[in-house]
Amino acid sequence: MRFRALTKTPAVRREAVLAASWIAREIAAWISDRYRLPAANVSSLNLPTDASLHDIETIALRVRGQWDLDQRPIPNMVHLLEAHGVRVFSLVQEIRDVDAFSLYIENQPFVFVDTGKTEERQRFDAAHELGHLVMHQGRERAQGRDAERQADRFAAAFLMPRTDILAHNLRNASPDQLIEASRRWRVSAMPLAHRLAERGLLTEWRYRSACVELAKRGYRPCLSTKYCPRHHFTTRDEARQVVRNWVVDFCNRRRRDSFCGMQSAIGYETSAANRAAYRSPP
Repeated sequence: MRFRALTKTPAVRREAVLAASWIAREIAAWISDRYRLPAANVSSLNLPTDASLHDIETIALRVRGQWDLDQRPIPNMVHLLEAHGVRVFSLVQEIRDVDAFSLYIENQPFVFVDTGKTEERQRFDAAHELGHLVMHQGRERAQGRDAERQADRFAAAFLMPRTDILAHNLRNASPDQLIEASRRWRVSAMPLAHRLAERGLLTEWRYRSACVELAKRGYRPCLSTKYCPRHHFTTRDEARQVVRNWVVDFCNRRRRDSFCGMQSAIGYETSAANRAAYRSPP
């Protein structure tokens, strides 16, 4: 089980995230008991800390191949993830400051995204979390900033395949050309500029100039700009117990604050959180 844990985020926010993940597990289990959902189809292809851009590109292309994707843009990342057995949930307003995160619960992959962001950012976040699910589940794995950087590169390669990029003659593209081209891959112009620079299609000067001009027009980088440490658990039972304890503590604190089960920091009904907290995992 892995999830993004912001150490600078207040404890109540971190606890809300843990409670949200547990409630998502309960909701997913309820739906799975009544409907036939796609089985998880996410390969685990662990990377070392010093993996090259080429290594990450290869893995992104391998996943696209396993999922029978050609080199064309992906119409909808959420639909794609769900079609391959990833359970996708949205973050509610109260915990959107924690950003997107992903985890495995009982070998079932989950991804949480902030639907309050732009469509382009949601797509990139979803692809970024897919990168973590694919590359960073084993014991020998990159961690910290290295893992975030690898997930960013995976997302860029997955959303903007090298062959398709090269086919569109974007060498030394101007800011206007970047904005126009970004619509094809449904990404922001900033990560497209970064992608072109990494592939040697923008000179350093062109890249920096484009970033300055795009920033003036209100575009922001879509790549991770901060390091969000992640928790790692060695066994499923350990993960269950930690989440269970945090959920129970979170619910107890809410009751002490006289919320009386009427409100929840995660936007779901507290009664559902209480049931999830006190029910023994199967």
